Amino acid sequence: MRSIEPKSRNLICDDLEAAVDRWRTLPAVDFEGAALSYGELDAMANRYAHWARAQGIERGEAVALLLPNRLEYLPIWYGLTRWAWPPP
Repeated sequence: MRSIEPKSRNLICDDLEAAVDRWRTLPAVDFEGAALSYGELDAMANRYAHWARAQGIERGEAVALLLPNRLEYLPIWYGLTRWAWPPP
């Protein structure tokens, strides 16, 4: 990961997207015997990004992510960051 300045237009979600483009079929997350490839992580993140849009969530709003340690945590977070970026 590269260092990201607070006002940078490049965020960690951009780095994750680059990883998806480069390693789509390789494992991205492995948790308690279940795994997601980068492509699967990306598809799941897209579903959560579309969910956020359907809920009317807008950039700058806070979204609480309260769940136990699960394989889905990273894709949910990634999807929410995708929906909020880029700035207007």
